[in-house]
Order: sequence, then structure tokens, then C-alpha cells
Amino acid sequence: MQFSISIQMPDFEGVEIEFSCPLCRLETPVSLGQIQHEEYIICRGCHSTIKLIDQLGDTKNIIQMVRNTLESRNEL
Repeated sequence: MQFSISIQMPDFEGVEIEFSCPLCRLETPVSLGQIQHEEYIICRGCHSTIKLIDQLGDTKNIIQMVRNTLESRNEL
């Protein structure tokens, strides 16, 4: 008897986290994709323009590690 499990890879770039504005400290939701692509966002509180920086590519690396882990689990 054989079993097979297939996992559909979720869109991690669409996952949102709360980002605290460096000026007014209001939390604003940003997606991991926005961080990875180093986009500009506007703070919901003070309306400051904020440049998101993926320092050393950490966000990209984390997304890739999670994908690799799920893919290796899918091969079992």
C-alpha cells in the first residue's frame, strides 16, 4: 500500500506582518513581498513615506527556507 501527499505551496509573499512606523510608532500592515521588493509604504498615522529595506536579503532567505522545508516534506 502506498500513500502520497501533495502540498500546494502557499504564496508567502502575500503574508502580512505589522510594521511599526519609526516616527509615530503606529503599526501598519506590510506583506513579506513588499519587504522583499524593498517598496515604499505610507504610514497610516503620520503619512510618512517609509522605504522598506530587506537587509542582507533576510526576508528572501526566510521565504526560501520555508519553501525548501515544505518541498522536502512533500518528498517523504
